[in-house]
Amino acid sequence: MTDEIILKPGTAGSARVEYYICRETVENLLAQDYTVRSIYDYLKKQGWITCCYCSFCAYANGRRSNDWRR
Repeated sequence: MTDEIILKPGTAGSARVEYYICRETVENLLAQDYTVRSIYDYLKKQGWITCCYCSFCAYANGRRSNDWRR
């Protein structure tokens, strides 16, 4: 058994999982005045995220939470 989490991109909730895995990095970079777009491009290039920019922005700007259907 491995410790690696296998997440299939495009499945329900995968964007949320990807964001929460790198949330601390995103918050630190935002605190250093990096733009959301530059952070997204960096994480995408590194292969840390596969979600679309729109989903990433929603999480980075706090518009999505666990109860986003309200």
